[in-house]
Amino acid sequence: MSQIGSENQIGPRVRSMQIIVIAMLIGGALALIILASMRVQGAVLPGDAVPFLTYFGLGFAVFTAVLSFVLPGVIIAGARSKIAKGTFGDSRVVVLPDDSGKLLMVYTSALIVGAAFLEGPTFYFAIAYYLEGQILSLIGAGLLLGALAIRFPTAARVTAWIDRQLGLLERERQENS
Repeated sequence: MSQIGSENQIGPRVRSMQIIVIAMLIGGALALIILASMRVQGAVLPGDAVPFLTYFGLGFAVFTAVLSFVLPGVIIAGARSKIAKGTFGDSRVVVLPDDSGKLLMVYTSALIVGAAFLEGPTFYFAIAYYLEGQILSLIGAGLLLGALAIRFPTAARVTAWIDRQLGLLERERQENS
């Protein structure tokens, strides 16, 4: 069980993460709505016969979506290894002194990195739709926003994640000793 389990300790940090994810969702959705409405109003020239931007965006989105799941895992594994060895941290950054506090900081970083890899292509698809008018761009943006929404942090989800990581951390410490 995590040492940071009480709502008073984890709640404010989770709310900060929720605000970040909500801001990313709203930003992507607003860009999509504004650019799509400008496209519908005819504020752009007709697109090329081959929707190069949309096709490129599909490949870009697949690549970044994969990175959005792989890279946070790499960050988490590296940080967990440093916590196990006692080398985690920076004197300029204030974290809770126990393992749960350190893991909470790692969760926040991994969440932001993973979410950013979904947010960027969402903006790209909004621009691609504006320029080319391809429905595939709207579908791609919608799927990316959905994947971003799935990452929405809750206190229960973060606490369960910390509990799992504490178990893995204990196992790493036993293997290293």
